[in-house]
Amino acid sequence: MTVETRVDRHEVSHLDDPDAGHRVSGAADSHFNCVVRSFASMFPARRFGGGALAVYLDGQPVVDVWTGWSDRGGHSPWSADTAPMVFSATKGMAATVIHRLADRGLIDYEAPVAEYWPAFGANGKAYLTVRDMMRHAAGLSGLRGATREDLFDHIAMEERLAAAPPGRLLGKPAYHALTFGWLMSGLGRAVTGKGMRALIREELAAPLGTDGLHLGRPPAGAPTRVAEIVMPQNMVGNPVANFVLRKVANEMSGAYRSMYF
Repeated sequence: MTVETRVDRHEVSHLDDPDAGHRVSGAADSHFNCVVRSFASMFPARRFGGGALAVYLDGQPVVDVWTGWSDRGGHSPWSADTAPMVFSATKGMAATVIHRLADRGLIDYEAPVAEYWPAFGANGKAYLTVRDMMRHAAGLSGLRGATREDLFDHIAMEERLAAAPPGRLLGKPAYHALTFGWLMSGLGRAVTGKGMRALIREELAAPLGTDGLHLGRPPAGAPTRVAEIVMPQNMVGNPVANFVLRKVANEMSGAYRSMYF
């Protein structure tokens, strides 16, 4: 399959008809008009919030648009500088930090994690490699007994995971939905003495020259405007969703199990 890669960007703010949802701002190649319209249709009213979409083809930006509102009340329009929470896309950023450290020879993928993070060798994990951990095969997709307060103490969670025994899925890929970040941060901290928040700024944001990439809320005075999270219904608080998710939280999937401590 071949795709014409000529970039012919044009302003799309004219997409303001009823079928387009919110007014769309930005620019896009004319070949991607259907993408822009589909994106706009996701935000038909203020209560649906807003968002942004960027698409690159062969290194060239072919779509760069945004629409909707950045607050729950529908008073602050989404702008080119609005920063949304990216949820699990953070895993890729954290992994990229580790890759950059490996590129500089500070980490060997085949070396045991405990070689850099001695505490991680507890409870049968002494020979678990960096590669195993990065491919979600550390057997730590779930950690029982953690409280809500524990989840907000990043160093404490790193220490708990380092001390925890691996589960039955050790050596097998099982999505570490919540624990992957703490594992990457613990390894990065052991090698550099810095947590993942600082490492993402130094290893990713600074080289890219962006002020809009932060792990957690940007510090006071940062130019980044953060979008509020708009959730029509609390999934975890939904009794039907809770019942279904617990039923599928079996050893075949580490993802949901890690969400229910």
